[in-house]
Amino acid sequence: MDQKSSQLESLEPETSNLFPRLNPWLSIWTQPRATIQQIIDSGCAKYILLLVMISGVNSTLDRAVSKSMGDDKEVLVIVAMSIATGALSGVFFWALGSAATRLIGKWLGGVGTYEELRTAIAWSNVPLVLSLMLWVPLIAIAPNEIFATNTPTINANTIKSVLYWGIMTIQLVLGIWSLILMIKCVAQVQEFSFWRAFSNLLLAGVALVVPVGIAIAIAIGLGK
Repeated sequence: MDQKSSQLESLEPETSNLFPRLNPWLSIWTQPRATIQQIIDSGCAKYILLLVMISGVNSTLDRAVSKSMGDDKEVLVIVAMSIATGALSGVFFWALGSAATRLIGKWLGGVGTYEELRTAIAWSNVPLVLSLMLWVPLIAIAPNEIFATNTPTINANTIKSVLYWGIMTIQLVLGIWSLILMIKCVAQVQEFSFWRAFSNLLLAGVALVVPVGIAIAIAIGLGK
């Protein structure tokens, strides 16, 4: 028995090498299902809060551009506000969105737990880490115009214009990539197909947006 046990133990390193561990920061881009399953199986919760905070900051900076906040605020003020409010809103909507995805998913036949879905949604934000880093060169191109309505310096300079639109395009691609990863990660956790997971997330989003929209409408009505 002892000889047999020692033989089996000697085989363990060889068999474990057949399934090498994935580096989640790299593998999540192309192997989201296998990566998120490995993370969940390991029980590791590292970096989850960091990832959702980064997602929140990135989204807040995007909104600052769409709202042309640079027309009446300095760039440093906008960045500081985005970091502070974005990090908090990222965590808030991540927790709320994960709960809604869990409730709607259970109705659709999903098997993922709340903790598993939080992990899946958080790790789908990895492309947004790169997107956030791209804000540094983007702001450096024309700090006084990047959040403003009018961009005369960017428009007048071909190199700045190409860099500006090039970075914006890359950020758009990264945002779409992140969304696809989220669908695939949720699909893995819920044991869904891609489109069933997409429906899960879509319905969860609607379940969150509608009540908030009604609450805002009521608040505006009461304020008149």
